[in-house]
Amino acid sequence: MADARLQFKALLPMEIRHQQWIDGLSLRAHDIPARTLLFTPGEAPQRIYVVAKGWVAGRVSLSRGKTAITNLRLRGDMIGLNALSDYLVINSAISLT
Repeated sequence: MADARLQFKALLPMEIRHQQWIDGLSLRAHDIPARTLLFTPGEAPQRIYVVAKGWVAGRVSLSRGKTAITNLRLRGDMIGLNALSDYLVINSAISLT
């Protein structure tokens, strides 16, 4: 667990990396099934995700119920850093694999 915490902290922006509350975060590994919606536009994420394997897509809603992929997140990428601030997300994130 200590190695996971050091790896996590190394991925954080320098200005928050050494904040005391970072050490209080709970680090847990989860297998998330494909096509699981992680968060939606307008919400404040409650979790920070680090992609360990597979792909996660960022997407936005278009007219007529369609969506467009805006980015792909791969192994090592972080998602949901908005959870560290008061900002709401403007897109959704969904696991692909």
